[in-house]
Amino acid sequence: MWSGFDSGGSNASVTIRRAYSYYESLRVLFTKNFEEKWIWYASAWASTQAEGRQPIDGLKSVLLIDNALRNGTSIIRNDPKIVQLLKCEPLPITEENIFIFDLTDVLLGKTTRTAMSNDPRAGSPVPIDLWAYRDAGFVDRELFDYIKARFGAEQTKELKIDQQLGFDQYEWAAKHYRDLANELTKRRYLGLDWRPHQAQAVGRIAKQLSMEVRPILPEELFAEAGLRV
Repeated sequence: MWSGFDSGGSNASVTIRRAYSYYESLRVLFTKNFEEKWIWYASAWASTQAEGRQPIDGLKSVLLIDNALRNGTSIIRNDPKIVQLLKCEPLPITEENIFIFDLTDVLLGKTTRTAMSNDPRAGSPVPIDLWAYRDAGFVDRELFDYIKARFGAEQTKELKIDQQLGFDQYEWAAKHYRDLANELTKRRYLGLDWRPHQAQAVGRIAKQLSMEVRPILPEELFAEAGLRV
């Protein structure tokens, strides 16, 4: 189903089961390192992922700003959202912040979405980033160019670059993972019960592997940032 995991080599340790537990592992490490305020640090990091920044770079930025706030020193790279969240001040619910709320809801173990007033009709939270968009079938310029360079121009003739990845595309991709999770659970794939965010975690990592990008799993993320694992 997810061919990216068959690539082996240096990625052999990135198994479907490890990917399945990606967000659960994140929660464990955030709580271990930040205790009662862990969700604010997790939300601050989520804000960097909403911007498409590298996971390690995003977490290091959170730590640098946190250190500056604690010591009253100047912030080299000002990021208003990180500052606001580290002060334990919630962000407004806007389309721009949906990813942050959905990722936070996943880490909290919620089955409804804060950004959708916890209406069950909106489905379970699924944080959709660029890799999830790609796995769900959307094509951005970078993916198009990769396919063209790797497999030849002939393979891109039927492809159309998605110029906009906005709210409608976000919700479509989220529904894709809800439907996929239902199907995987029905089939008892790997003997597991699947929630939408788990299907997303496996899918986005599989897409990274298929494009020869090394995934950053939670343990490496925290170790590289100098935190406990």
